[in-house]
Amino acid sequence: MSSKITKALIGGNWKCNGTAASIRSMAEVLNNAGSFSTNSEVVIAAPSVHLTTLKSIMRPDISISAEDVGFKTGYGAFTGETSAEMLADLNIDWTLTGHSERRVGFGFPGETSHVVGVKTKNAIDSGLSVMACIGEQLQDRQDGSTMVVCSEQLEAIKAALSEGDWKKVVI
Repeated sequence: MSSKITKALIGGNWKCNGTAASIRSMAEVLNNAGSFSTNSEVVIAAPSVHLTTLKSIMRPDISISAEDVGFKTGYGAFTGETSAEMLADLNIDWTLTGHSERRVGFGFPGETSHVVGVKTKNAIDSGLSVMACIGEQLQDRQDGSTMVVCSEQLEAIKAALSEGDWKKVVI
């Protein structure tokens, strides 16, 4: 039987917030926060425009995550996307996939569970770790369909990954 200790993941998602000045201020607060438990990993997900700045100013025991990753792999004519390869090239350690806001959209159709599965696989194949988000909306909870919704979302991720990929995923 393995006695491997599982680390606690302590994460924060800054969403679509932060100016150049405010992210430097938030980074300073975190950098001066004292030591973290050796049984934890601290990860900050930030808007893509701030990733390189945060990577350069954040102390090394705080990992930086993208808030999303592109559907297509590699480089090319994918205006506005950030591919997993681009994130890896910047030494970004993590990405989110499937955040509820991306699933429901921003006034237009959101991402399907299939899209989330593909993005998750692409990120892992490029060396990133993934916080794969699943979860119901309020109406789903009120209807009693939470487990059906979460199972469907997780099934699409499961279909995209190999058994070995799961060591790079947090749900």
